[in-house]
Amino acid sequence: MSYNNKTGYATGAVDVDGNHYGAVTIGIQTWMTSNLMTTHYRDGTAITRGSTVADWDGADHGYYAYPSNASNTAEETLVNIQSNKLGFVYQWSAATNPKGICPSGWHVPSDAELCTLEQSVDSSITCGSTAWRGANGGLLLKEAGSTHWNSGNLGTNASGFSALAAGFRGSVGQFGYRNSSIYLWSSTASGVSAWYRQLYYSFATVWRDTALQAIGYSVRCLKD
Repeated sequence: MSYNNKTGYATGAVDVDGNHYGAVTIGIQTWMTSNLMTTHYRDGTAITRGSTVADWDGADHGYYAYPSNASNTAEETLVNIQSNKLGFVYQWSAATNPKGICPSGWHVPSDAELCTLEQSVDSSITCGSTAWRGANGGLLLKEAGSTHWNSGNLGTNASGFSALAAGFRGSVGQFGYRNSSIYLWSSTASGVSAWYRQLYYSFATVWRDTALQAIGYSVRCLKD
């Protein structure tokens, strides 16, 4: 295994809502160590919350939503989101709105920047492939233990990235994969879809693919 060790913990960020985020430098990049949880863009404009199933009609309205509860039947409560640092999930147009969803000095990573992260922890990963990739990237990026992941989680969090399994909100309102997966948007579109990454609790690898922009996925911000 070839692994570029983290170079140390960095100063974090504060979003427009006053939420504080830790940060870690991995290779040449500095990343937030928890999922984004803002309800406003950088200029103070409110992001529309899509709370009901009826809101999620298969189109990208720029919604945010609470992630799935542990049983994947409804939204998680705000207090549990805050205490577990799960963050919110966002449709792609909210994540990439020109007003900026990340704190000042931070941005939603491109597909290429996510690949840089992957290759910093696993040099065997090929950037252009669409599949479960590498040998150990997912293992090194995921938080260890079963607090935020299912039993059998292979994560070690050796990178300090601290990926948490918040699951997703589907394009028609369904909930899924809380405690088993995290899905992270990139800022790179592909037609009506966009590139994302998935980490799964029992896999040591990283999945790269595209998904409809109307789906709600987590966001991790990268320092400019």
